[in-house]
Amino acid sequence: MKLTELDLPALKELVAEWLLSNEGAEAQLGLEAEEIFARAKQLKPLIAAGVVSPGEVELDEDLKDVLYALVTLVSTDPRDADSAREAQAICRFIRGISWPDDELGEKQDLVMRCAAAAQEAASAVGTAPDTRGTPAQSLSEKEARKAFLESAGLVHAILVKYHGLSELEAQQLEKDLLAWFIRFCQRPNGPGTDKRGLLLAACSHLARGYRSLESTRPLPSAAGRLGELLGWTRAENER
Repeated sequence: MKLTELDLPALKELVAEWLLSNEGAEAQLGLEAEEIFARAKQLKPLIAAGVVSPGEVELDEDLKDVLYALVTLVSTDPRDADSAREAQAICRFIRGISWPDDELGEKQDLVMRCAAAAQEAASAVGTAPDTRGTPAQSLSEKEARKAFLESAGLVHAILVKYHGLSELEAQQLEKDLLAWFIRFCQRPNGPGTDKRGLLLAACSHLARGYRSLESTRPLPSAAGRLGELLGWTRAENER
């Protein structure tokens, strides 16, 4: 029988039995709420930009907490086109995660809540004034460079800590990426509103292409790379 099929008295009895059988055992404390939401905010743009894929994470209780925080964030975001895209990306991300022994149906619950947030955001966009006929503004070279610099630290971390490039390789790819980004931003239809998402997606695509040419060089585990990229490994070692 699944836990979700138990009534309240039976569930209370089960919890009481578990507490009794584990009396004196050391409790495993999870992350603090502030750190959980900090991690969720770090992970959110990376998922939306396609930098991190479901197959590159290992599910544990800490990651479950971060996923719940992610869904909370997208459920409270402003209802606009960018929020709808982010919610859809996170919904696909959660759906793609391997989630064994899910007796409580947590994965399905998160997927449904995230899908609802995406639908609400999309519906709100549908009722907003139609601006589709207004072309996106192109950016000057100065504006494009400024937009690039705002995410330069994260771009470098993605190249070095996540994709395993050397400092010299990363610097060269950053120059190539900046040159492409400036040209793209100066196109008549411009980069759109999500300049950061566009840049991170292009960065990851460029790094994967480069790595495919250097396929003989091994990478550390995906979970380790993600923790290093976001600074989670360091924080966990300090706890």
